[in-house]
Amino acid sequence: MKAKILSQDRDLVLGLRLGGITGKLVNNYKEANKYFDIFLKEEDLGVLILGDSIYKKLKYKVDEERKKRSKPLIVVLEEK
Repeated sequence: MKAKILSQDRDLVLGLRLGGITGKLVNNYKEANKYFDIFLKEEDLGVLILGDSIYKKLKYKVDEERKKRSKPLIVVLEEK
């Protein structure tokens, strides 16, 4: 199992990269939505970490995915 991050906070993405967690730094809703869908299609993804700004933009979609599936675990972290 692996973990990925999707965030608008550069420091958060780079910090987690140091810990071996890959992901994407996004700047707008369109990119966030695109990579959220891409990450969910990965069979071996165990944890998806979202920055809180991304969660706010995709709240409805994230909540629907949480109801439908148990994997990956979707976690929201506060950004600066």
